[in-house]
Amino acid sequence: MWVGAWVLVQIIKYLAQLYRWSRTKSHTTQTNDRPRSPRQLPIEVIEHCASFLFEIRSPSGDVAQARISSVKPAWREVSGFMAASPSLHQVGLARWVAMLTIRHERDWKQAVQWSYLVRELRCLDGALESNQNQRVLAEFQRLHTLSVDAHGDVVYDQHGRFAYRDIFSSLPRSLRRLEILRAHGPDISIINTVKTTLQSWKSCV
Repeated sequence: MWVGAWVLVQIIKYLAQLYRWSRTKSHTTQTNDRPRSPRQLPIEVIEHCASFLFEIRSPSGDVAQARISSVKPAWREVSGFMAASPSLHQVGLARWVAMLTIRHERDWKQAVQWSYLVRELRCLDGALESNQNQRVLAEFQRLHTLSVDAHGDVVYDQHGRFAYRDIFSSLPRSLRRLEILRAHGPDISIINTVKTTLQSWKSCV
């Protein structure tokens, strides 16, 4: 509670200082004197404001529609902050990429660049189709929550018959929550991967 009050006080002080600066500037337009610009907001205040603006919502409490992935704010709600300045863009970017949705395999190239910031991943159907990406999840060493649509775990073999395939072969040790959706294959392969790579298994849906 006191943190929020401190942030509010700092913002009010800054706005008051900005107001005084604007009045001083208007009175010195006819002279060569330049009023001293107001000092910047403390970085702690900016960080708190950014955390509030980029705050993610918890998944729905509807058990029938249970999902573990959080919900980010809409881009239109944060785009102004991101475009305000290069320094604010960096502050916002660290929060925006903390949760990513992978829609296509080509998305991994960009996502891996921010792997050290990603805390939640949501992999849609088709995101893990190729064997080359079976180990890509292990690169996200701070990953906490993972949701995978495993609808593509069934393929046709060389004889035209259905065959099961592994969606992933390794996971980061930081993972605490795992959700597998629409899987067709046996659970034993996923369970073995989890047991091999994770020391603690908090939840699996």
